[in-house]
This record gives sequence, structure tokens and C-alpha cells, in this order.
Amino acid sequence: MITSCRPEDSPTFLHERPDTLSFDIVFNQQPYVRKGEKPDGAKVLDYLAPAIKLKAVTLDVEGGTRSQIQLSPASIYSNNKEYREDEFHVSVVFDVAEFARSASEKLLHAQLDIKTGRLVDADDTEFALDHYLEMRGLPIYVFEETDVAQVVKEESEAVQEAVQDEAVG
Repeated sequence: MITSCRPEDSPTFLHERPDTLSFDIVFNQQPYVRKGEKPDGAKVLDYLAPAIKLKAVTLDVEGGTRSQIQLSPASIYSNNKEYREDEFHVSVVFDVAEFARSASEKLLHAQLDIKTGRLVDADDTEFALDHYLEMRGLPIYVFEETDVAQVVKEESEAVQEAVQDEAVG
């Protein structure tokens, strides 16, 4: 079972443009991928990458078009506490530097996406989300640009329409 996921306070509103987004996923035991899905030569925990993604929505400032993208983790590592045998922590870091530095493309929001059907424990039992976590949804970062109002004011009607659905200010 996936018992919790940090940041727990979700949505998390970001007022800056970070280069990375991090999540801490808490399992009740070590996760694996289904047999036959582990890439050859995968490093410790990197075999989980196909099951853990970041779903994001970007805005092309020049054309006003929204795009949905998926990013793979830049790194995955365990940060377990030796005294806790009922928890297995997996930290996942996603590289979003290209969006932080881009003047023409902005991230609107980015949500953790875990394909639980691909994750199993040592006994090949499929993982599931904790009931509360499933009801609440996996963590999401929402980017509150301090310059969104100015971008909307300066750009074309297509951009204004694309951003109109998002909360501004």
C-alpha cells in the first residue's frame, strides 16, 4: 500500500520557478515492478521510473496553447529510517529546469502520477493507494507566477484565453 505522499499539503502553490520538483512516497514495504518490466542494468530503484511520472500542463506564451506532458524522474532514491520497518520511503526528483528558464513556455501545474498497477511487493501483490490518499489525490504543484498578470496583459488574445481558466492573482 502507498500510505502517504509528500508534500501532504496539496495543492502546493509555488511563487518561484524551481529547477526541480520533489516528492516523497511512503510505501508500507519495498516496491518492485512486475516481472519482465525491469529494464536490464537498472540501478537501485531506477527500475521504478516507468511507474512514476510527473503529469504537467504547460502554456506556450507566444501561441497561447496548452500542452499536457509527462516527465520521467531525474533521480529516485530511498531515504528510509532504519528504525521503521513498516515504511519504505522513495524520493523522486523531476527536472523542470527547462521550464524555469524558458521565457516562452511556462508550467501551470504538475502532479505526481503513480501507475499502481505496475508496482508489486516482494510477493508479487499489486500496490494500491491508501483510501484517504486516493480520495484526496496525489500531490500537485501549482505555479503562481508573479508575472502572470503582466504576461496576460501583454500577450495575444489566445494567451489571455488560455490563462483565463487558471486562477490569476
